[in-house]
Amino acid sequence: MLPGRHADKRFIQITGEASYQRLLEAGVALRTYEVSMMHAKVMTVDGTVASVGSANFNQRSLRHDDEANIVVFDPDVIAVLDRHLDEDLQHCDLLDPHEWADRGLFQRVAERVTETVNHWL
Repeated sequence: MLPGRHADKRFIQITGEASYQRLLEAGVALRTYEVSMMHAKVMTVDGTVASVGSANFNQRSLRHDDEANIVVFDPDVIAVLDRHLDEDLQHCDLLDPHEWADRGLFQRVAERVTETVNHWL
């Protein structure tokens, strides 16, 4: 689940979008949340562990920003998180790999531009 049209920082969003093609070609299902801005950072794995917090999954958050996550092993808490994520998925659009491959020139150029500063983000 990724930010959709309500993202607060479009430049940062485009930086992430530069990876979409490779992910889609690898068979990853990408969905954009379209109700409002999604700022949650939640990950659950097979109903056994979850990570919840403020850290983005990028170099800046991991190395420079004052971010924190907690790791949860409580199955009841993880079940609630999974249920909330499933509800949020109902408000997402699935990206079509063929449509993404046909994205416009402006989007492709913007992705290339962001790659020049990606190591700082």
